[in-house]
Amino acid sequence: MNALRKHHLGLAPICLCFFLLANVAQQSLTSTGVREGYLADSGTANAPSMVAVAHAAGEFRIAAANILWLNVVDHYHHQYIAQGGDWSRNKSVLPLINMIVILDPHFVQAYDVGSLELCQLDRVADAKAFLAQGVTDNPSDWSLVYDQAMMYAWYEDSAAKALPYAEKADSLATDPFDKHRLNMLVRTLTMDTKDHIGTR
Repeated sequence: MNALRKHHLGLAPICLCFFLLANVAQQSLTSTGVREGYLADSGTANAPSMVAVAHAAGEFRIAAANILWLNVVDHYHHQYIAQGGDWSRNKSVLPLINMIVILDPHFVQAYDVGSLELCQLDRVADAKAFLAQGVTDNPSDWSLVYDQAMMYAWYEDSAAKALPYAEKADSLATDPFDKHRLNMLVRTLTMDTKDHIGTR
């Protein structure tokens, strides 16, 4: 029993370090959020830049990104919905998303949610750039290329522009279920493209 208690006490400083690091990271978003118009100025002193915090995080940056993501899911998603908000238009989440991908460029879910938020806020050009960065950072991940295809298909109503992205996503996917779904998307976009050309 004493050994177990000592083991848990040994973990306490590590957990505290993670939570403090996440808190510093979140506090550092204030100036960026104010500058970009996501947050109201609370009169706080200038916080360190996000890049500086990422460097300071060192080997703990992945853990910090995950802690920030839990905050996004809980506070900015669940609580926002519980208060009657449309989470897909909650622009206050964008600085956190940006910090997460700085800390961990391979955090695919953050690119996915961030690009959706930007599209819902009619910032499609920003969403394209954000997803392109995600694809650059994660060249073997099919889901972000799929997001690119859906962005063109949905927000620009262009099957022709979406098709190359859908084909690329299909070529990257390895799971049979994903391959089947992407094959169906490629076929649909191909037919829509042909129909559009035929009606000219």
